Amino acid sequence: MTFYVKHLQRHNLLFMQSAGRKEGFRMGEEKGYYELSELLDLTEWQKLQDALAMSTKLAMVTSDYRGTPVTRGSNCSPFCLKARSDPFVSKYCYRCDSIGGLEAAKADGPYIYLCHMGIVDMAVPFMVGGKYTGALIAGQIKIADSHGENMPEQLVASKKSGPIV
Repeated sequence: MTFYVKHLQRHNLLFMQSAGRKEGFRMGEEKGYYELSELLDLTEWQKLQDALAMSTKLAMVTSDYRGTPVTRGSNCSPFCLKARSDPFVSKYCYRCDSIGGLEAAKADGPYIYLCHMGIVDMAVPFMVGGKYTGALIAGQIKIADSHGENMPEQLVASKKSGPIV
């Protein structure tokens, strides 16, 4: 499930395909890390993210390795939009995105976690040459309480489509 360069090239979402961006890609190699904006056509990626969010009924955002969004949020809940618009609270949102992405990179696949607000999110890492460059964060799912406890494992076993509100 990890997004690899070959997969993105196949779908023409990488800038590496155009002569004007090859230099930027080499700069990333020299720095030892890559910025997603050096690798992805963010305009095309935003369209794909919007369509994926709409079809899955999940909220999505793509963030860099620091947890800073590089795309607009797609299909975001009003609660999370308000939280992310607050300068104080948004720092915690970005930190959760960063940690979720790092854990996904360590796991070499999707990682499901609770954010600081008790909402279920998942991160799918972008890896280039074995290095973590960012993640697709999806979710904003509120798990129905069972005796007052949030149980993220219900997300995996759930047969319901879309978020539980």
